Amino acid sequence: MSVKQIIDGREVELTEVADLQAIHVGPSPIALKDRRPAPARLESEASDVASETLTHEDREVFAAAGWLFTRRSQDSLSATAEFSPAGETPVAHRLLLGPRGECLIETPRATVQLDSRLTEEEATAELAKIGLRSVRRLGFGDHLFEVMAQEGPSQSLDLASRLRQLPLVEFAEGQVLGCASSRLRPADPQYAEQWQWPNIGAEEAWDRTRGAGVRIAIVDLGMDVNHPDLKDGIEGGGYFRAGRAEGSDFVRLPRNRRNGRGFPDHPHGTLCMSLAGARINDIGGCGGAPESTLVPIAAMPGRLGTQTDLARAIAYAVDPSMEDPAASPAAGADVISCSLEAPQHYALGPTLELALDFAVEQGRGGKGTLIFWAVPNSEIPVSSDEICSHPATLAVGRSSRYHLSTGTAYGPELDFLAPGLNVAGSLSGGKFGSGDGSSYATPCAAAVAALVLSLRRRLGWREVRDRLRQTCDKVGGLPYEGRAFGGRNSRYGYGRINAAEAVDF
Repeated sequence: MSVKQIIDGREVELTEVADLQAIHVGPSPIALKDRRPAPARLESEASDVASETLTHEDREVFAAAGWLFTRRSQDSLSATAEFSPAGETPVAHRLLLGPRGECLIETPRATVQLDSRLTEEEATAELAKIGLRSVRRLGFGDHLFEVMAQEGPSQSLDLASRLRQLPLVEFAEGQVLGCASSRLRPADPQYAEQWQWPNIGAEEAWDRTRGAGVRIAIVDLGMDVNHPDLKDGIEGGGYFRAGRAEGSDFVRLPRNRRNGRGFPDHPHGTLCMSLAGARINDIGGCGGAPESTLVPIAAMPGRLGTQTDLARAIAYAVDPSMEDPAASPAAGADVISCSLEAPQHYALGPTLELALDFAVEQGRGGKGTLIFWAVPNSEIPVSSDEICSHPATLAVGRSSRYHLSTGTAYGPELDFLAPGLNVAGSLSGGKFGSGDGSSYATPCAAAVAALVLSLRRRLGWREVRDRLRQTCDKVGGLPYEGRAFGGRNSRYGYGRINAAEAVDF
């Protein structure tokens, strides 16, 4: 059986897994299992049935967040009550497969935007009138809410479908819980030297600026906020406690990071943050903008979350008061670097699109926050990834130390390349190592933007983008066509980024 999800006005077909249901049994299922084991029959059923349909990786990610898959029956639902957290009644959720076979869990929540001509009071009254309970007001769009049905459990896709028929609803999007993927290639420990910085002329750029006064937000799965090469550059930030159908809460990183031991850590995010702004402090290496301020944002800890979680992370980076009432809107990031493949993979939903538009239209006091996004590490058109190809994002591919494109997405939407093959930096646990992928090219490029902004604070985001395009090196030995910025190539964009040229005003 197939169900429909509307993404950017188009129908995306999802396949319902008819004989399975998903049940959340607590935030620490491994510990719960140790204390109160599931009935042997139920545990066997869950393992056998899930293995027929879901990948081993998907099952591990969902299990770590407290999800159990069972056969669809009231008997299985009742059995889970024995080891569900105290006070929680187990609820069955539909299990879906996305277009590429990815596992998705339908939540009871939807995102809805009401007619902008309504007043705030009228919008609130309209929600109640159509039987909705506001879970959260999303400040990056007019009359934008996360909602649930007022009475009884609801299925997100069905709820969104009903809402789209109403005259005062601009759009309604069901929320499905899925796995984020980091664009990570295997690390090779023998490449411990940071060849990437002389490769793009960073050393010459550092003679002029090291990025002081510019805030770079790293949106990722998690990061080691206590790493000795990173901690002194961190200010602000937080994480979204995700993975449950009830939605995610924002947790601010304490100023005293000894109280922040629960902050999600992931080696992918740590290396990304290191490449953006690791300190010059005689420890490990350094980042491309080593005096910039780093804002760690763990958007989908454990790799589970919705596109709305990712949208909230982008909006928080732009205006921290969106999630933290005590924060100042003026403390928003100047540059955002994100190397995640969003839930639902290459599709861009309207909620996340609003957050991207919010960033470039209202960030930095209206000058626009730059958003760098990693393109897929495979030879496919960038246009197939609707986030990377969106006009608000700068699509970054990876290059080698020999200035060559290395298995990265291509097409007219590709902006430029940056070093992303065996690039070295800080790793979780206070370590140092290397990694491959466009994931790591992206914070390198974001760091160059920070260097530019530290010298020219008044530039708008498009002016910085154009500056980076204009100063790229035409590498690869292939033709670059067109008049804009010296021409472009489908596999190299406008070329490989050049920090020294970018800051040479």
